[in-house]
Amino acid sequence: MKGIKIEVEALTVSFREAAGQLYHETLPLPPPSTILGVAGAALGKSFEETLNFFKKNHIGVGCRGSHQGRGKDLWNYTKLKCSGKVEKDIVIREFLYGFKGELYYICKDEEIAKLLYNAFLSPSYGLTLGNNDDLIKIKKVTWYDRVDKDVSTSLSNTWVCGDILSEIELNWDEIKDTPIVQTITPPLVKTLPTDYVFDNKGARQGRVYQDFTFLGDKQKLTYSMPTYLFENTAVSCFIFSEQKDG
Repeated sequence: MKGIKIEVEALTVSFREAAGQLYHETLPLPPPSTILGVAGAALGKSFEETLNFFKKNHIGVGCRGSHQGRGKDLWNYTKLKCSGKVEKDIVIREFLYGFKGELYYICKDEEIAKLLYNAFLSPSYGLTLGNNDDLIKIKKVTWYDRVDKDVSTSLSNTWVCGDILSEIELNWDEIKDTPIVQTITPPLVKTLPTDYVFDNKGARQGRVYQDFTFLGDKQKLTYSMPTYLFENTAVSCFIFSEQKDG
C-alpha cells in the first residue's frame, strides 16, 4: 500500500451526524465521509464523483486528532414548509475548537495515490472540516512509499470500524494522573453512513451504514485491532468499496 498523511489544524470544526435536526451534536473526529469530502475538494471533484473514485480505487481513510474544547453556536434560519409558509427557527450547532489532527489515505495504485498526494499539495478549493466556514490549514503532507498491514492494542484519539465497547478497558493509571480540570471523554459508538445514493440534483442520502467506535486517550484495548502502519504510527482505516445495503 501507498500512504499519505495530512497534518491539519483549525480554529473550529464540526462533524454533525446526519440525523441531527435542531441540535447538531458534533462527533469528536471527522468520520470517513468527511475525510473523503476533504479529498474531493482538493481534487476539485463533487462528493458523488469523489465517492465513486474512492470506491473504484479502493482508497482507505483514517484519522487521529484532538481538540482544546467544545462550544455551541446558535443559528437563526428561515424554513419553507410544505404549505409554502415561511417560518423562522433556530439551530444549536456544537463545535470543537483548537483542533489538531492527521488525515490518512491508503491505496494500492501508486498512480492514484500520487494524484491524491499532489492534490493536497495544491488543492483546487479551500479545505474545510465540517461547515463551509470551518477552514483548515495544512501543516504538512507526507508520502509513504510502503504502508503494511499490522495489529495494535495501542490506539488513541481515533476511530475504529465496528462496535468494540466490550473490548475496551479504562486505563486507570493514566486517569489517576489526569488533572482534575481535564474532562475525560469515554469511548462512544456511532452508526454512520459509508455509502450513498444521489438524486438528480446531487443531494445525497445514506444507503449503507456501519458502526464506528471513537476512542479517547484514557483507555486500552483488550485485543489487537487490524491497522495500517505509517512508519511507527498504527492507524485504523476504512476502505471504500462497493457495499451491499445494510
